[in-house]
Amino acid sequence: MYRPHHLTAHFAALALATSACAPDVPDAGELASEGAVETQQASLIRFTGLGRSNRGYKLNEKAIVDTDLQMSEFFGSPFTISAWFMPEYTSCFYGPIFGESGGGYFVVGLGDYRKGDGGYKDAGSPVLYMKVGNKSAHYLAPGLVKHGWNQIAVVRTAPGRGGFHSFYLYLNGQRLYSMTNANGVIASAPEITFSDADPMTGGPQGHLRFGRRTSGQNLQSSQTWQYFGMLDDVAVYDVAKTSSQVLQMASDQRVDGDEADLLAGWTFDDFEPLSWGLLNPALKRPVTNTNTAYRIPLSWPRDVAADSFQFDNPFLVAPTTAHYKLPFPMNEVWRVVQPYDAPGGSHNGYAAFSIDFAKASGAAYAEVTASATGQIVEVNETYDPDPNNPREPYYVTIKGAEGEYAGYLHMAYGSFTEVFHGGTQYLFDPTYEYPFTWQAVSQGTEIAKVGPVAAHLHYGMTSHFGVSGQFPAAFEAYYASDDQGATWHYVYRGVPKAGQYLKRTQ
Repeated sequence: MYRPHHLTAHFAALALATSACAPDVPDAGELASEGAVETQQASLIRFTGLGRSNRGYKLNEKAIVDTDLQMSEFFGSPFTISAWFMPEYTSCFYGPIFGESGGGYFVVGLGDYRKGDGGYKDAGSPVLYMKVGNKSAHYLAPGLVKHGWNQIAVVRTAPGRGGFHSFYLYLNGQRLYSMTNANGVIASAPEITFSDADPMTGGPQGHLRFGRRTSGQNLQSSQTWQYFGMLDDVAVYDVAKTSSQVLQMASDQRVDGDEADLLAGWTFDDFEPLSWGLLNPALKRPVTNTNTAYRIPLSWPRDVAADSFQFDNPFLVAPTTAHYKLPFPMNEVWRVVQPYDAPGGSHNGYAAFSIDFAKASGAAYAEVTASATGQIVEVNETYDPDPNNPREPYYVTIKGAEGEYAGYLHMAYGSFTEVFHGGTQYLFDPTYEYPFTWQAVSQGTEIAKVGPVAAHLHYGMTSHFGVSGQFPAAFEAYYASDDQGATWHYVYRGVPKAGQYLKRTQ
């Protein structure tokens, strides 16, 4: 996985900080024989912040944080799960905050933006999603704050007559209600409910997981669901919290161990030995993570500006295996026509992680370049376009690394042969299904031209072959301008923003 050359030292420093959470210090049970004393000790940590440094996770593509809490430990009875999260994107595809690691389904997190009141070139509210066994629901979430701290909670109610029980979703202390989009009209929909007469099938197995859901880790699945953003202070309670209790949890903003009915929790924080010893054992359960789930320092009290700045941290943004640079020639000025995660544009839902570039002086027939060294695995430059959509459908796909395919869409008819092969037609164009046709390419090599009708390059990264962006990519070593080229600032590694002018000098 690519990280800048001094990123290793950066993460070594974080590892040293992590070592403060020592596993061999005395357990709270050794220091306190009475539950009331244990609660007082936890309260001491809460109100003084004694020996505690706030940490959380930043989750990127292929990021998973796994707990040791088996679904069977809590799922068959009333429970509540809560967490604090800061989404990096909110107009995107499914992004599980909570999930299961085995068979069946338990998914809670961001939903497909296009299932709500927004969609293709239609601005609307973010969407949350829950799937439990064989039932699912979507929820409009106008109160969900992008790049801000939010609290999510799921409550499984106690069974009533006939075994009737439901799953409720809360955002920032307020209950959300299931909805459906019927041909553009938002209407209420049934809540997720089961009973003796209508039992759950396909219930979750394995253990509780954060960031993704799959049967096993299955990181290369073409049906990727990934939560992008930060996660902090997760708690599981072995009771169904009431609406007023959920609201109070949102007001508390932190898990400290003195909460009633706490079964398990993960603060992800660093503790000095004394504070670790005083900590409720329920907060000492371990986690493991993949290497794109970064455990990072966070502010306390919560500071949105300080924490959201991590989304522009060149050491944390959109990690990839290959090195990527802007996909156009050096010293040319291009602009961002449409960024990632555009609620009122076409880059939302399944296409959220596509980005459009156009040459500032005119994009028609402007040459584009390979953003990374790799292999050209697919070219289509000659089939007849849809007469109802005159924008050029021609594309080139380059594999930069395993699970990293960059798609270049809206190329001019025949321009790959003209530019990359100097006008000489090869016997076989590169075709994904036949690796013997693939052709090597170096970063910065001209590969095609932008079509005159679309007049922009549509660029997107996928973990499998395709041209609709599946995950965000960051670019190295470029200059950006927020005032149409009047002033420029250097970006060591980052994601271009809406309306920015861009150029690369290497």
